[in-house]
Amino acid sequence: MGNNDMEKMLIRKAGSIVHYPRGYWYMIFATGDTSERVYLIESGWVKIYRLSAEGRKVTVGSIRNPGEMMGLAETILGVDRTCFDNMVNVPANGYFVP
Repeated sequence: MGNNDMEKMLIRKAGSIVHYPRGYWYMIFATGDTSERVYLIESGWVKIYRLSAEGRKVTVGSIRNPGEMMGLAETILGVDRTCFDNMVNVPANGYFVP
């Protein structure tokens, strides 16, 4: 088992599962939120973006896929969130670890 698999196993064990049903727009975190959770995407996709000076959404990096984690660096560093993110393909499932 590789490090990444071990991390995912620990998050699944320690975390709580969240289900996002179809038909809604879900924001998981926003710029300025306190970073107190790490997220593991199990199904669905998450778009991470910032707002431009004109108020337009600008995708940062890439769309996050199932099996990827989010929020780890900000949580470890203890800094506020610097981006917004929301589910773009629902229904979706994920784990969060406070």
